[in-house]
Amino acid sequence: MTFDVGLLAFLWGATVARLPTLLRDRRQQAMWATLFAGTLTETSTFPPLARAIDWPILTHLLGAISAFVLLRFLALLSGARVRPWQVALTVAVVVTLVTLDLTTGGIDPSSGDAVEQARAMTNGLASGHASALASTHWASTSCAIASLAETAGGVGEE
Repeated sequence: MTFDVGLLAFLWGATVARLPTLLRDRRQQAMWATLFAGTLTETSTFPPLARAIDWPILTHLLGAISAFVLLRFLALLSGARVRPWQVALTVAVVVTLVTLDLTTGGIDPSSGDAVEQARAMTNGLASGHASALASTHWASTSCAIASLAETAGGVGEE
């Protein structure tokens, strides 16, 4: 718990300290947005806050947004442009996760539960009883990871 508090204090301190850079150029603004998004994501994993919010998918939504903001920052550094499909992909991932969370009564994608959910889905597929929502959740997560990897691999390409 002490490490968590120290890490959050460091991240929020760095985020606040970099506020004046928002008045500079687009690269500095993108750097600050990356730091801010990552700090929000890390803050959402802090156990007392996570229990108070009680929406486990929030960390993953913030993670998807953080990934997009980081790729935007890298694109600015390399001189590439952010393509419209990258924005659409991020929106699609967020909308899919929220929709699945709302329609299933809540998805808890924490690492331990994710392993159990994957096993249950695998067993369900083997026996022919997999839920369509569980299958869609894992398929969209896999597609998002593959798409983000493809995006990251092509950041410097024109």
